[in-house]
Amino acid sequence: QLDAEDVYAYGCQLASLHDLHFIGVDFADLMVSGDEDDAKVGKIYRTMAKLAKVTKVPVILLSQLNREYVGGVPRITNLRYSGLAEAMGALILMLYNPRQIWAKMGSDDRLPLTEGRGYIIVGKSRYGYREGGIGAIQVEWDGLHSWGNQSYGYRDLS
Repeated sequence: QLDAEDVYAYGCQLASLHDLHFIGVDFADLMVSGDEDDAKVGKIYRTMAKLAKVTKVPVILLSQLNREYVGGVPRITNLRYSGLAEAMGALILMLYNPRQIWAKMGSDDRLPLTEGRGYIIVGKSRYGYREGGIGAIQVEWDGLHSWGNQSYGYRDLS
């Protein structure tokens, strides 16, 4: 198990030797030793943000939803340690497939269930929004294994 400093050192080393497209971490909670708390997770988020800045390589840090999430369209506040993620993240994307939610569904017709499709929700972007604001990109999804290459437009969620 690697901690945040190990990932930082290894990421810096790899970035100096190779032309990386991104550094992926699956997932943040696995870098915490012992009990999780805001301070430990905050250190992880800050270290990964520093890694991205120093190497000039995007760092993709996967997170899970918190226990308060009961279904429906996920929001940033549904992420574990969402305040830290929102403060430190430059871009927050959430994958959402309405067919895969087994918990109580919330009612939100803005992202309807469409056979063979799912959504990439753009929850935050420090880089601006091409389509005007917070929203979701509808994309191909086979329901089991893979997201496709075809997109079907942007849906405003603001």
